Amino acid sequence: MDNEICGQNFENIDYSSKKLIDVSYENCNFDSCNFTESDFSRSIFRECNFNCCNMSNVNVSNASFQEVEFDECKITGIDFSSCRDIIFDITFLRTTLQYCFFHDFTMKDTDFRECRILETEFINSDLQGSLFCDSDLKGSIFKKSNLSKADFSGAKNYYIDPTDNNLKNAKFSIPDVLALLHGFGILINK
Repeated sequence: MDNEICGQNFENIDYSSKKLIDVSYENCNFDSCNFTESDFSRSIFRECNFNCCNMSNVNVSNASFQEVEFDECKITGIDFSSCRDIIFDITFLRTTLQYCFFHDFTMKDTDFRECRILETEFINSDLQGSLFCDSDLKGSIFKKSNLSKADFSGAKNYYIDPTDNNLKNAKFSIPDVLALLHGFGILINK
């Protein structure tokens, strides 16, 4: 890769609609940056932090994320399925993910703590051991996914069909765990 950037801090920069293609970022911090409709194609982000950034409609085709943390970011309309899933290691903290896609994707042990994960699709994905603790999953879809050992403690507004997903040893909290019965047409009295 011709363009390698290491150990840099970027703050309050507007990258909207910019092409950041074929760039390798290592140990970089991005604070309050706007990446709306940017193009990260084939770029590598290794040990990077994104804090309070807008990541709406970013193209991540063949991008690589290794030990990357998104904290208090807005991530809308990103198809993470188009990323390289080899060594895909992302942490989402207090971040809003909306209209995102994780199809046919391996992302074991991914941390989605205290997030708003709205209208996002997890289809045929391996989320084994992932954490969704204290997250709002309103309108998100889980279909044919491996959620074994996933932790949904404190999570709310989810609908997960236990007949269509692997939930072995997954953790849930009362009363929200009752949502798992929704697909069976069971009436529960209070």
